[in-house]
Amino acid sequence: MTKIAVLGANGQVGAELCLILANHRDVEVVPVCRNRAGSAFLRYHGLRCRHGLPADPAQAAAL
Repeated sequence: MTKIAVLGANGQVGAELCLILANHRDVEVVPVCRNRAGSAFLRYHGLRCRHGLPADPAQAAAL
């Protein structure tokens, strides 16, 4: 299974991309958002989001 992280997943394009990728059986989508509030829409649709700032080296490793 291919795992794809989508940075900026709470934006209009990122959210649509996550929803489309989530419909593919051979893809595991990992939405990455800065905070929980921004990921509410994706979590509502059953996606497990990761939260943090990719630009911060301490947080990026955990994403």
